[in-house]
Amino acid sequence: MSQQTQSDNMYNLSNTGCVVINCDFISTIQASGKDRLDLLHRLSTNNTINLSPFETQSTTLTNAIGRIIDLLYIVNLDDITLIASNKTTSESVVQWIKRHTFFQDEVSLQTSEPTLCHTCFVGPTAHTIVSKLNPKASNMSHNQALPISETAWIVKMKPPSGIGYHIIADTKTSQEITITAINQGAVSGNKTLYETLRVEAGLPSAGSEITSDYNPLEAGLRESICFQKGCYTGQEIIARLDSQGKLAKTLTGLRSESQLPVGTILQFNDKNCGTVTSSSLSPELGWLSLAFIKPSVSKPTTKLTTRGMTNNVSAIVTNLPFKHTIIYSNQTSCV
Repeated sequence: MSQQTQSDNMYNLSNTGCVVINCDFISTIQASGKDRLDLLHRLSTNNTINLSPFETQSTTLTNAIGRIIDLLYIVNLDDITLIASNKTTSESVVQWIKRHTFFQDEVSLQTSEPTLCHTCFVGPTAHTIVSKLNPKASNMSHNQALPISETAWIVKMKPPSGIGYHIIADTKTSQEITITAINQGAVSGNKTLYETLRVEAGLPSAGSEITSDYNPLEAGLRESICFQKGCYTGQEIIARLDSQGKLAKTLTGLRSESQLPVGTILQFNDKNCGTVTSSSLSPELGWLSLAFIKPSVSKPTTKLTTRGMTNNVSAIVTNLPFKHTIIYSNQTSCV
């Protein structure tokens, strides 16, 4: 079987069955101490202060001018809080939190052993497989974590944080769960498949759309912002941008007949209007890209052209997500 055929089969199973993907690009910071939620509340965009045990929340760290440091996924447990971050940015996240921790704050951060792994379960039969780990999983909400053991939990990711069910577990348990899932009919996926599904879902990613070049509103991270909470670093800038509704750029989707490499400059009427930040070939939808463009040209069906890496290629502006997929039940739909 060719590599392309294997990739297409994995993609098809993400629409008809269950694919298990090792998300080794996600790092988990463990925060303990009675002030951990208060500290995260003071530093990030969302309301984390009253999270109950086994409640989850997405939130964003921003700098003084409202630009993104990282998108975080908070999983609050009984006596610790797990902070899921991209592996490439997790160390800077730790240093940022430490730099803004008051001397009287009772907070401890741990990024070393024990290592916690993230495994993503995607597809319409994922709920059947995951529910065997905890029978309550098939009915869990997006803001909920369910324990499997003392060192393993199920969380149900939602945009902008991710897709599918994520199992957070120690290395040994993670390997055992993956083997069990495959024995029950799931197949093993890879990073390429996850990237395709991510782009189809219009989700921003660290190093691509989640960078200090953009603010959370531009990157489509409104779900990670509480506009009623008090001050946090960058809050005044973000509140002003929201109230005025004047963003310099906005994250949007593009469809094209050939690949638009990352970094491709986009033009409208021969004037630069944006930049491609992610690109992927969907077996079902063709070449898809994520790009930051000026809001004035972000209306769906607007035709853009390219220059630089790829000249004279047309790109059609498309609403995000490209594809709406029900990934938790036994039905799928595509728009």
